[in-house]
Amino acid sequence: MNTALIFAVALAQAGHAFQMPFGSDKGGVDPWEKAGFSSEEAEACKKADLKPSAASSWREAGFDCPQAKEWDAKGWRSGGAREWREAGFTPATAAEWKAARCGAGEARKLVDAGMKPAELEAWSKLRFNREDAARWKKAGLAPASALEWRKAKFGPEDAGRLADAGLDIAGTMQWKELDFSLSDIPSYAKAGISLAQARNWRLTGFKLDDALRFHKARITPAEAELWDKDAFNPEDAAAWKLAGLDHEGAKKWRGQGFDSERARELHGLGLDLPTIEEWKAAGFPLETAVLWRKAGFSLTGATAWKQAGFTLDMAGAWGQAGFDSASTAGEWSAAGFALEPAAAWKGAGFSAADAVSLTKAGFSLENAAAWSKAGFSSADVLVLTKSGFSLEAASQWGKAGFAAADAAAWSKAGFGVEDAGVFARGGMDPETALAWKRGGFAPVDAVHWAREKGYALERARAYRAAPKAEKLRFLVEDLKPDTGNAALRMEIIKLGLSLDAPPSVPDDAKRFMVRGVEGVKDATNEGEFRSVAAEFQNAADTAPWWSKAYYNLALAQDKAGLHAEAVESMKLYLCAEPDAPDMEQAKELMFKMEYRRDRAARR
Repeated sequence: MNTALIFAVALAQAGHAFQMPFGSDKGGVDPWEKAGFSSEEAEACKKADLKPSAASSWREAGFDCPQAKEWDAKGWRSGGAREWREAGFTPATAAEWKAARCGAGEARKLVDAGMKPAELEAWSKLRFNREDAARWKKAGLAPASALEWRKAKFGPEDAGRLADAGLDIAGTMQWKELDFSLSDIPSYAKAGISLAQARNWRLTGFKLDDALRFHKARITPAEAELWDKDAFNPEDAAAWKLAGLDHEGAKKWRGQGFDSERARELHGLGLDLPTIEEWKAAGFPLETAVLWRKAGFSLTGATAWKQAGFTLDMAGAWGQAGFDSASTAGEWSAAGFALEPAAAWKGAGFSAADAVSLTKAGFSLENAAAWSKAGFSSADVLVLTKSGFSLEAASQWGKAGFAAADAAAWSKAGFGVEDAGVFARGGMDPETALAWKRGGFAPVDAVHWAREKGYALERARAYRAAPKAEKLRFLVEDLKPDTGNAALRMEIIKLGLSLDAPPSVPDDAKRFMVRGVEGVKDATNEGEFRSVAAEFQNAADTAPWWSKAYYNLALAQDKAGLHAEAVESMKLYLCAEPDAPDMEQAKELMFKMEYRRDRAARR
């Protein structure tokens, strides 16, 4: 008897209830255990609604119970499921292909060609069997397109390559008519080579591979022929062309022992073969020339820096510091400045010569820059500081309009900036101004006498010291060369009025007056009255304080049509005769003259 059964009977007799593990069958042996399933596996299979026999079949096919359930749900048996799974299908995709009446192997080929079950019908309608459909599909063609290519007697592989190269049937036939093979045509087309270009490549004797390589290098058949003739392969030709050289130039560089990469480097630096020789002739070996060129120097520049005593590193450093030429840098270096202080002085706007002068005079860059910022040149700074000017004082003189040398001269003569300004604006130099100052004249007075009245110092001193009557004589003399000076005439009139006794009228003035009065008697037109006015004018010039002369002059001028002049002469009369008994009548006459003046102006 079974050991487990004996054990169970013994327990029952002892009053114990007992349940067989896994749920035993009638014979007491559990079918899952009998089938070799563990308790966990049995539970999984039960959840999948599988019986022990079915679970065993699926397990033999390589499926666990959850997998078996998934395939079983799609209607698969273990044997068929294994075949489809081994072909790489899921239960769902396998079911789709099976519904399309395909076996696992056939479906695999179709899938590998990129086919989907739903597409089979379209291919079938165009009378493609599944094997052919797979080939055309794998070639990348749609059913309708594949049909056209097949009608033109092209196989799927050739048609796929041609279509992938962008060719249609008509275009392909043009290539074929010129005897291009179906294997070569797609290569030409994919490379962007037109039929005409391909024909040229063939005519120049280039096979497909070389033609493609030269074309990739953007070299035409005619150019390729020249490169090929000089034994340059396509890649070499491309490299030389990239270096900016044609085949003749490349041949020369190669003849000098340069490869394309080195030639490209040198060519990019502006060093062609003749230029290299120029650098060598100037004392620069090739590698040295390369270094100078990389640093941005031309041959002329490099030579200049070298002749100025600068190495490449020094030239580069000075150049980066803002010294744009060897001559400029050389000036600073020759002046004894190192790079850093030279750059500082130059950056502040100073030349090397100025910097030398200022440093010798004891200026720091800071002080020199302060003067420069205030608008003073280096030469001015030296002049001013030598004369004892501070920056503040120098600025005051500068604002007053004095150049450095002038400021120094005025200061040396003992003038402050204000007095110097008055004298200078009056047209005097420091020496002349000093003489007037020593003569006791204030700046404004000195300018008045010298500039406005035109007096020399001695005449001004004499006038100032003279009594009023004598001063009147001075002024009358001043009027003779300047009879039109109304201000001077007015000054004479006022001085005459201020005298204790009216000045006597000279006989010459009286004679002119009499002549004028006589002329009035005979004058009948403007021209004659102008002659009369001239007589009265002479009387007024000879005795410019004489009121009667101005009155008669005004009347004659008015009759002569000189109304504006008449108004001015009447004003002088009113000034010379402030207490005239005919004051109101004179004013009325003047107003009438003004009217006639304005009326004439409007005409």
